[in-house]
Parts: sequence; C-alpha cells; structure tokens
Amino acid sequence: ARSMTISVDKPQDRENSVKCLKLYLEANPKPTADFLTALQNLPEWLSDIAVVTPSVQTILNKKISQRFPTAFLMFDFTFLSAIIVAFTYGIQHMISEFKYKENADGSFTFEPYKGTIPPDDYVIAVLYCCAIYFIVRESVQVMSLVGLGLFKTWLYDSGNWLDVLAVTLVVYWTIQIHSGVVPDEPAFRAGAAFSLAVFWMSMLYFLKSTIIDFAVFIGGVLFVVERLAAFLLALAVILVAFSMMFVTVFRQTYACTWDDIPETEDDMIEYELPESPHEDHFPFCDFSNSIIYVYTMLLGEVSDSIFYDSPSGIFLFIIFMFLVVILLANVLIAIVTDSYGVIKNERAAIVFWSNRLDFVAEMDAIKAGPWKKKVSTFYPFTNENNEGEKKSEFGRETWDSLINLFQDQGLGFLSLNFFAYLLIRAATIIFIVFIWLPLGLATAGWLWAPQVREYLLHQKTTESSHQNEAQEVEKNMNAIAGAQTQIKKLQDELVSDNAADRKQMIMVKATLLDMREEIMEEMDSIREKTRRIQELHTRQ
Repeated sequence: ARSMTISVDKPQDRENSVKCLKLYLEANPKPTADFLTALQNLPEWLSDIAVVTPSVQTILNKKISQRFPTAFLMFDFTFLSAIIVAFTYGIQHMISEFKYKENADGSFTFEPYKGTIPPDDYVIAVLYCCAIYFIVRESVQVMSLVGLGLFKTWLYDSGNWLDVLAVTLVVYWTIQIHSGVVPDEPAFRAGAAFSLAVFWMSMLYFLKSTIIDFAVFIGGVLFVVERLAAFLLALAVILVAFSMMFVTVFRQTYACTWDDIPETEDDMIEYELPESPHEDHFPFCDFSNSIIYVYTMLLGEVSDSIFYDSPSGIFLFIIFMFLVVILLANVLIAIVTDSYGVIKNERAAIVFWSNRLDFVAEMDAIKAGPWKKKVSTFYPFTNENNEGEKKSEFGRETWDSLINLFQDQGLGFLSLNFFAYLLIRAATIIFIVFIWLPLGLATAGWLWAPQVREYLLHQKTTESSHQNEAQEVEKNMNAIAGAQTQIKKLQDELVSDNAADRKQMIMVKATLLDMREEIMEEMDSIREKTRRIQELHTRQ
C-alpha cells in the first residue's frame, strides 16, 4: 500500500520497494487468490517488474494450465466465435429481407418492417445461449470478488467493461433479431456494424491474454497510436488547411459551376449545355468533398489533370505532394518503425504477462467464491492445489506411459518385436489423435492430459528488462571496481617508483657533491702547484 504513495521524484524509495518485492517473490509465496489480486493492484511501475519475475511467470503458467482456467479459455473462445458467426448470419438475413418503396422521382424509401423475420431457429438459440453464458460468467466473477472484498478490482478493469458492453449488445440484438422489428434502416445498419466491432474487440482482447506474439502485436499497435498523437494532430491541421485552400482556389470557377446545371426540363429551357471539363463531380467545390479527396491524395490516389486549368492549383498540388505525400509519409513510417521496435524489444513480456495475470486472478477469484465447497463436491477442480503439483493430476502418468512407447527400444529391424511395437505405436497414435484429444476438446480440456494443456498454454519464462538493466549495472560496477583496483595499483607503483627515483636522485646528488669537492680540492692543489712554480721561476 505504501508503494502507491511513492512518487517519481523519490528514486531511492522506489529502488528499495523493488528490492523488497524481489526478495518476497523469490521466496515463492503461496499463489492464492489474494496474492494474485495483490499483484494486480500494485502500481504500474512495480507491477511491470513483478509480472516478468520468473517465479511469478512459473505460477501463472501452472495456474492457467489447470483444468478450470483451460475450460474457461475454451468456453470463452467458443462462445465468442459463436456470437460473431450467429450475429453476422442473423443480421445479414434481416438485411436481405428489407423492403424499399420506389418514389415518383425514382428514389427509394425504406419501409419500416414490423413482424418476425426469423433466421434458422438454431441461430436464435445460439445467441440466447451465448448471452446466458456471459451473463452467468460476469455475475459469478462479480460475486466472487465481492465475497473476497475485491470488487474494486473488477470495477477498475477496462476489460470487464468491454465484456459488459458485449453482453449488453448480445442481449439487445438477440431480442432484435428474434422480433424482427426494424424501425430505422440507417440506425440498424450503424448499430449492427458497431456491435460487430465490439465483438471483434472482445476477441482481440481474449487472444491478447493467450498468445504472446498476439499480445506484442496489439500492445505495439496501441503504443504506436499513443506515440502518433502529435503527428496525427499536425497531419489533420495540414489536411484541413490544404482542403480549404483548394476550395478557395476552385470554388465558383468553371470546374465547379458546370456541376450546377439545372436538372429539370423547365430549367433546361434555353440553357446551353457546355462541355464538361471533368467526367466526374469536381472534388474542390465544397469543403466536405475536398477534405475526403485530400485524404485520398495522401494515400496516393491522385490525378494531376484536374489542376491543369489553374496555375494556383498546380502550385498547391506540388507543395502538397512534397510536404504531405513525400515528407510526412516518410516521417510516419519512421515513427511507426521506431515505436513498434520499442514495444517489441522492451515491453513485449510485460504486456503479455500482465494480461495473463488478469485472467488467472479472475479464474482464482471465481474458484475461491462462496460456492467453492458445494461445487467441489460435483466438480473436483479444487484438487489442483495452488502449487500446481503434478502427482494428483488426472492422466499425467498415462500420457507419459504412452509417450514412452515412442522412445528407442533398441529393437532389431524387421524383427518380431519391431513389428509388435509398430502395431502398438499405431494403435497408440489412433487412440491419442482420434479418441483422447477429441474427447478432451469436447469437454473443454477437462479430460486432456496435463501435458497437453501445458504444451498449449505454457509460455517461456523471461527475465524483466529491469533485471537485465540491473545485471548490466552490476557488470559495469564490477568493471569500474576492477578499473579502480588497477588505478590504485598503478598509483602505488608510481609512488614506489617516485620514491626509488627520489632516493636515486639523492644518491646521484651526493655523488656529484663528492665529485665537486674532489674537483675543488684538485683545483686548489693545482693552484698551489702553479703558485709554487711561479715563485721558483721568479727567484731564478
């Protein structure tokens, strides 16, 4: 709780919190529902470190490969897929039954239909079953968290609100399709398209918590969109500016006035039809068409022939092509490439394991709900303990025994034992592929061997970027310490050499002084001898 109050300007306190968290996680705490929910409630800077800790990743792998979470994963995927398929079929069937009334001017008006437009009965049944499943699922999850005193966890999770929206839309459209009442066609089509978008978003959210590569892709897209905010704002300003400039240049010119030719026979009297300068409607006569055409020009769909009649238009066209199509398009590519590289190289593991933590915590909260004792009497999913021990899991030893049949037995080629083992292996493959695996699939993974669930759902544990940074810092610190030791050694050697040189210089100086004294004595002796010789020479 105290970590929530640690601000960015207190790096030492954050570092201490990280060290405490790592020490706690390295002690392999018991992975209860409260433990997983506590990890969810950590601040983002601390949660990013926790989810990429190998001990937490091991817990999440063991938890998600148990029968109960695996069953929910398969149920979620199955019912989401069923919603998309049944909803699309029902909506398309209703649209195919729409009726339109032809008006006097040749236009058509939608006739509101009231009655029953039932597609096949099984489509309605599928939609109702899907709606009931997700309503029960969300209700059970909410009641479980309320029983644990953790309702805020559900309330602040955006994924839960997406689920609520999807459930609401499923219920509404199931009733709508069943009744066949369509009072307004545009609203019906827009609402159906929006609902399909929500359903597919739910599918993307599901896949994001299941497949690590998919999580990296979705996280990368969201991260890139965030980084593109300033660029998109600048691009919008430039497109609006050019749209207004093109409208200013071409409005009420010959290219635009040709589009205002009278259409009725009375108005056509004595009206001389000029030759059209353009086959289609000219795009720069009003702002709404202009902004759309400028946007298509950004994507490369442009014809320079429409600017030939106006020197100003040609000039603006040249500026637009250089500034927007060439310069800004390359800037966009550079930003997307750089941003996606960041999420792929630095936050890939964090994105995936955070999503997996949310799902596993949700499943544990449901398992730990107030109905745990009653349900465990009929469905023994609580046999799977929190540590994920393997000895009590159904089918593990049987699977190992069957797989051991495919190991090298050292049998002689074309021997009787070789053919016997060949038949046994063929029967084993038939049993696994055509009986055991389909039976497990039909029971939502409940009858699969644990090894199958682990193969499908386990992800390779990774080390956090923070741990890599810490190791790099530690390596650099060791290198610095080694360099300091070498420097100290060099300093000691230099001091020792300086002391030896100083002693040698003193000795040389003493020797020079002695030599100087000897030379001075010799000089004195030479002077004395010279003086005596001069005296003798004078006497003679």
